[in-house]
Amino acid sequence: MQTVHGVYDGEAIKPTEAVRARPNTKVLITFLDEDAPAPHFEPTRLDDVAGCLPYSGPAKSLEEMQQSVRLRARERWR
Repeated sequence: MQTVHGVYDGEAIKPTEAVRARPNTKVLITFLDEDAPAPHFEPTRLDDVAGCLPYSGPAKSLEEMQQSVRLRARERWR
């Protein structure tokens, strides 16, 4: 994920520096008032987000990883 800073002039958002992206790239734009505090995120434990790190088997190919994600998504969203 890339963070781009820009200025909204009332008509368009103008990046403050050159941005390279593929055509049809989806973007998320969040407007922050200068006086508003930065967004607050709850603390996260490593165990909550890194459950797959202890894997110790043979290396998986990208295709195997994608297939695993597809299967898990099907199981979860049926």
